[in-house]
Amino acid sequence: AALKMWEEGALDELIKVKRAEGLERNRAARAMLGRTCAPGALAAWHLWVKLPEDVEPSDVEGAIKSEDVMVTNGQWCAAAPEYRHGLRLALGGEIERAVALEGVARVAEVLEGYIREDQRKSASYSKSA
Repeated sequence: AALKMWEEGALDELIKVKRAEGLERNRAARAMLGRTCAPGALAAWHLWVKLPEDVEPSDVEGAIKSEDVMVTNGQWCAAAPEYRHGLRLALGGEIERAVALEGVARVAEVLEGYIREDQRKSASYSKSA
């Protein structure tokens, strides 16, 4: 079946459609997650979220899962050491773009709470130092 798709040109069209969809999802996710996103391919179907050093990835992972969204802790799948202290978000686990981006919005909300808490801790530490 794949060979026939390739011979008829349908495979090229499918790849083109998938790349365009990946670009749209990635662009929208990066807009929601802002500075927490690690650099990466703009049409990738996943992206990495960086966490502040004193925020425990497993805590954030648990909080996000309680929002009924699945993410992967970087300690389990990071190919490079700098991504171990973060999260991997898959943007293609849901067929519908809107559903996938609803999950990203929930992740962004949880992350914002952790980042605000981290900033409060840093501010109180610098005042007491």
